[in-house]
Amino acid sequence: MTILNLSREDCSHRLDTPYNPPAPSISDQEFDQEYYLLYSKLEEFMAAHGENNAFGQGDYYLEPSIMRSRGIGFEVSNSKIVTTELLQGLQKLAADHAPAWEIYFRSDNFDYDVFINPSAVRIYRNTQDLLPCLDGSV
Repeated sequence: MTILNLSREDCSHRLDTPYNPPAPSISDQEFDQEYYLLYSKLEEFMAAHGENNAFGQGDYYLEPSIMRSRGIGFEVSNSKIVTTELLQGLQKLAADHAPAWEIYFRSDNFDYDVFINPSAVRIYRNTQDLLPCLDGSV
């Protein structure tokens, strides 16, 4: 797995642009099924890495939020769960179950943004001191 660093501009562009949006011919119901299939797999995967709790002492916050974009995301409140193993697992999840999708997460303080799809992991960090465990190729 190679980790690519993003500039602030590239990160902003990715956040402002839908990822691989479905064709207009795909109904909302069809797209919702596609979304929730990945959501349930992501929910199960993340449960092994921490606690989903937005308002307590949880490690991350994953809540359904459907838009016409094949991007699914969550916030991380405990950066200790962000490891190469987590990224590799998320990339495998995308490759095995949702190759047309991108999994996205950011810190709850907006210190970093991570975009994972089957072919790449891209990271934007406010400073290079953040997430030093993710420097270079793995």
